[in-house]
Amino acid sequence: MWREHDLAAAYDAVIVGAGVHGLATAHYLAANHAFTNIAVIDKGYIGGGGSGRNTAIIRANYLTPEGVRFYDRSVKLYESRGPGTQRRRAAHHR
Repeated sequence: MWREHDLAAAYDAVIVGAGVHGLATAHYLAANHAFTNIAVIDKGYIGGGGSGRNTAIIRANYLTPEGVRFYDRSVKLYESRGPGTQRRRAAHHR
C-alpha cells in the first residue's frame, strides 16, 4: 500500500496536508500558475484526516435561509469557474 519515494532536489511547491485544502491548492497552482513539480505530503493517506471524516457542512451549515443562499451562490460560482469545472459538473450529473 505505501510506497517510499526519494525526495527531489527541488520542487515548485511543497504542500503539507493531503486533504481538501492541500489537494485543492496543488490543483490551483498546477492549473493557474503552470506549476509542474509539486510535492504534497501528509502524515497519513490522501483524505485520511478531517477531510475524509467531516460531514458537518452537510448536517449543520445550510439549515438557515442565509446558509441556503450562500450554498446556492457557491454552486453558481463553482460552475462558472471554467472548462475544467464544466467537465466535472457534467460528469457529476450523469
